[in-house]
Parts: sequence; C-alpha cells; structure tokens
Amino acid sequence: MPNRILVLEDETLVALDLKLGLEDAGMSVAGPFERPGDALEHLRQELPDAALLDGDLGGETSAEVATALAGRGVPFFYLTARDERFMRNLPPGPVIHKPFDFAALLTVVRSALS
Repeated sequence: MPNRILVLEDETLVALDLKLGLEDAGMSVAGPFERPGDALEHLRQELPDAALLDGDLGGETSAEVATALAGRGVPFFYLTARDERFMRNLPPGPVIHKPFDFAALLTVVRSALS
C-alpha cells in the first residue's frame, strides 16, 4: 500500500504540483485541502503517514492541524514563503521554504517515512 500524504495548501498550482509529484513518486495524496477545517475533518476519519502543511493559508494558519498531527505522532513539514518570525507562532516542526526543489522535498518526506 502506498504511503498516504496529507497536503494542506491554498495555492492551487502549488497544491496540484505537490499532488501530481507525490503520486508520480508512488504515494497516495489526501487532499489537497485548502482550509485547516477540511484537513481536520479528514484527520477525524483517517490518519496519513505524513503531511505537508502550508504555514499561511490566506489569513488562517495550519497550527491546529500541526497540533493534531503531532498529537497522533504523524510527521509533518511546513511549506512556506514566510520568514522565521511568522513560523515562531506555529507549533514546532521542520520548515521547507518556498520555492522548493521537489526532489529535495521528496527525499525529506521519504526519510520521515522510513
């Protein structure tokens, strides 16, 4: 069974690139979700193996989703173009800065899954 990766990303093109890239790498994608509430609803039904979370979702953050994932032992990574000051307001987690190299991102995700 392929690894299931939750994607929370409000930028449509980035979300689509992530989905297609992860699927091409043999992974299954939950989402992509644009809003934290949608991702949280999914988490009530199914846990992913890992998650990629945009830190800034157009006025909302992924803080609640990150907290839920951490509480369930699911590794997650923030994807953000924001600076470190913004990220200090979120639960601690690894940060991948946008724009990112997809091959490098995939290496990091696979490392967390093993």
